[in-house]
Amino acid sequence: MGFRLSDQSPDLQAAVADPTVGLVYSPTNRVYIVPDLQPQNLPRRQSFPPTKRRVCPGHTISFCPFTGAYLPGSVDEIRDNILEEEMGLGHLFPDIVFDARIGPRSMRGEQWWLKRGIGETVNKEELEEDKTQPPFHSYDPIDHRFPGYRRCQEEPPHFCYSLGFVFDDARVMYWYLPHTREYGFRIIDPEQRVDFQPIRILPAPYCPWCGTRLPSSLRTQWEERVRNRGLDPDDLVASHPPPEGWPEELTTSAWWKNEGL
Repeated sequence: MGFRLSDQSPDLQAAVADPTVGLVYSPTNRVYIVPDLQPQNLPRRQSFPPTKRRVCPGHTISFCPFTGAYLPGSVDEIRDNILEEEMGLGHLFPDIVFDARIGPRSMRGEQWWLKRGIGETVNKEELEEDKTQPPFHSYDPIDHRFPGYRRCQEEPPHFCYSLGFVFDDARVMYWYLPHTREYGFRIIDPEQRVDFQPIRILPAPYCPWCGTRLPSSLRTQWEERVRNRGLDPDDLVASHPPPEGWPEELTTSAWWKNEGL
């Protein structure tokens, strides 16, 4: 497997190319970021979909969320050393995410690190150690006043060390849906405020921060049970709180836990 975006899995390529999916690729420093989106702002004003703004705040991922493979790793440190030692420009670039509008044209995009033959920089030993670390605290999500930021109030079946930080912040566009047992990236309408958008996700079968294979999705089974009750699955997605007449167990993990799935 190569190091370019085009060398990664087709699902990962499609996710970062989709302007509605909460996953950003920065080719200049070779990182994949789940963005943080602020309340009361349009996503496009928060570097989402990907733009040429200086900073895309968020959480860098270490594993492909669709295959579980290691991602090649950031070239931030190498880039900064080159800017400082070879060009005397290091002091001009303090930002974590390189601004594509400024700096040497030769260091924009993927070509600069490809030409220099910069290979894998990921620290696999450190990531393997992270896999064994428990979360830094128990799952305790904030019950956010904005419907578009409300986290699941029950602890997910997979909750690793890094997810402790991710789920601490409702602005991070990575979610867990208990009723379908799915983790994934928020799907956002860039023309609407994030605060009140329905919580929809692009499911991903692997944890982007520890590479663990996640529990299998139960969306098909859930939709079947919902329709058997004469209900429309889309009604739950578009409503906060759940619409009248919805059985509570179908809005949480209760139904699949009761059935031993």
